[in-house]
Amino acid sequence: MPLPSPKGQQDKESFISSCMGSDSMKEEYPDSKQRAAVCYSKWREAKSTIEIDFSNEIHSHFCCDKCKEEVFKNGDVELRNRKI
Repeated sequence: MPLPSPKGQQDKESFISSCMGSDSMKEEYPDSKQRAAVCYSKWREAKSTIEIDFSNEIHSHFCCDKCKEEVFKNGDVELRNRKI
């Protein structure tokens, strides 16, 4: 049976939820951890994205917490032209 794929502009949360709840996926991957791994893999493959978290490495290059707060907002990194 073919694996589910995201449809159109379906968001990540919606796709993962429907993929995890799919009867065919439950049958083919009864272990929820394995099923989740397959669903997330299908999401990344369909969206051609790579998720890399460099936050720990970036945080180690700041001189103080105030500098970190200025650069990190809402989990996003804003590039600033300032000497660190």
